[in-house]
Amino acid sequence: MYAPIALFCYNRPDHLRKTVESLLGCPEAAFSTLYVYSDGPKTEADEPLVAAVRDYVRSIRGFDQVRYDFCDTNRGLGASVIRGVTQVLKHHDRIVVMEDDLLCTRDYLRFMNEALEFYRQDVRVFSVSGYLYPIDIPTDYPHDVLLLARGCSYGWGTWPDRWAKADWKVSDFREFSKNPAAIREFNRGGEDLFPMLKKQQAGVLNSWAIRWSYAHYKNQAYNLHPIASKLESTGMDGSGTNFGRGTHRWDVSRIERPTFLTRAVTPDEGIHQRLREHFRLSWIRKIINFVRFGVRP
Repeated sequence: MYAPIALFCYNRPDHLRKTVESLLGCPEAAFSTLYVYSDGPKTEADEPLVAAVRDYVRSIRGFDQVRYDFCDTNRGLGASVIRGVTQVLKHHDRIVVMEDDLLCTRDYLRFMNEALEFYRQDVRVFSVSGYLYPIDIPTDYPHDVLLLARGCSYGWGTWPDRWAKADWKVSDFREFSKNPAAIREFNRGGEDLFPMLKKQQAGVLNSWAIRWSYAHYKNQAYNLHPIASKLESTGMDGSGTNFGRGTHRWDVSRIERPTFLTRAVTPDEGIHQRLREHFRLSWIRKIINFVRFGVRP
């Protein structure tokens, strides 16, 4: 039983090709079903690139099966991911989710499949990712995996019961936003989280990922990561929709190494402190968030 892979793409055929070739380097790819979700063009100028993406998708070989969903309209990444993951999890008991700007190690799919099986019944683990943010892990940290209070949108996986708990409308946001203690707890994974959620609810953002992080918080659960990232991004070159050229907050090098899974792993406050430092907002950004969105520093 190998987890199906849901791959989301838009208008970057070269990035997509590198991502697929990277996945095919994993021996497990030959036994995995690949679902490719291609969003429709947002503008007329995007039509040739979207067409090139779809021509390439039709040519993909090497997986157990390849199925694709070509949308005529532009849903945007947030709606596309929510729809696609929901569809796949109607037919499978786990999923691996990728976007078209990620490169993986040869042992990435092995790690994801083993972790999705190993932690399936562990309610503390809401999702699993093969990526790790560029934070320093203490040399005396005893495990090969760690738990972070933040959902991850890079090369991640989950199960139907966890996905079903996400409230994509964030129905309790008004009550939550008036509770400073709750906001502090949510921001345990980074002080950028609450401002992003408020922008999402204000219609400034269209992010499935911040709502997914909020679902982790609401369920007092975590994302599990390896201590050495098995993924790196190729999307910080200005080609993506969420990050411009020169964004380095996500830069890591992928490292192939054995990863021992253990149920003894617990959230580490020292590592969370380093995570918060990594996602610390500048005072200029805090002032902008306060003036425009009423988010208190």
